[in-house]
Amino acid sequence: MAIRNNVVDADGQRILGLFGADTRVDYDDFFIFGDHFGLTADSETFDSAFDLSPNNVVDFDDFFIFADNFGREMVGVGKVVPTMAGLNSDARFYLDAGTELPAVGAELIIAVSLEDFVEVRGYGLTVEFDAELLEFVEPRVVDNILGETDLAAPQVFSQTDGRIAIAALGNTASDGDLGLNLVFRAKQEIEDSYIELTNGALQDGTYGLNQITSPVSVRIETRPEAYALRENYPNPFNPETTIKYQLPEAGQVRLEVYNMLGQVVKTLVDNQFQNAGRYTLQWDATNNSGQPLSSGVYFYRVVAGGEFQSHKKMLLLK
Repeated sequence: MAIRNNVVDADGQRILGLFGADTRVDYDDFFIFGDHFGLTADSETFDSAFDLSPNNVVDFDDFFIFADNFGREMVGVGKVVPTMAGLNSDARFYLDAGTELPAVGAELIIAVSLEDFVEVRGYGLTVEFDAELLEFVEPRVVDNILGETDLAAPQVFSQTDGRIAIAALGNTASDGDLGLNLVFRAKQEIEDSYIELTNGALQDGTYGLNQITSPVSVRIETRPEAYALRENYPNPFNPETTIKYQLPEAGQVRLEVYNMLGQVVKTLVDNQFQNAGRYTLQWDATNNSGQPLSSGVYFYRVVAGGEFQSHKKMLLLK
């Protein structure tokens, strides 16, 4: 079994923690390592190959060494301890950013759920994001279905700019929610970005392994820091144009289009309550009766929250 710790990468550097069936230190290796976590030299099933420190006990000293090797790939000698196909071929991860927009600098919580699984004993997932916009804070878990063992809490294996790898291994569960939240913090105002789970892995109670290769993403944005009404585009336009505005607070909103005489020709938002966020509307150059308007200069005005109003000019050309 010691051959697992006597392999090298393309630069000839020794790799530790390679236990599974492929050539890369990955989630399958963590699941195997986790099965030996806590064993001491006095245990009948103790294997020194997992004592990476070595100090005659498989503990967090070994885990940190394993984490340092996570993602490294070997050349040359094949690996041992093959893994068998698991029970979770239909399982999928999902991400949810919730409905409330966080402010810049506040925590942004991404809930990770696992659906259509048969049973799960361990999971691993890789998440990518725009590091210029976000920083990863930590994983958090509430009511962990994997129990309270040392490795049941999600462990961060690698963290580089825009990419994190997280895994956990505990008791076998056949239902329930992972209770896993990924906590980020926005560095600046975000209008449109994504957090993507690019790959994952599951181990079931029979030690079978399933790779989750279908990527899943969630769109994120922060709460606007100020009220704003944007320039419509295109401008001039025919026959449609796009109008955008943003609200830092929830409130009543009215958005209307006026002609040169100051008459309301179109009400796009009729005193509606809207949550904080960014809004986009299309106007097709028709009036409130659905009739097309003639060429000319028009104005659009937004009134929001009882404290903000702004207007812009646009030109309809036919």
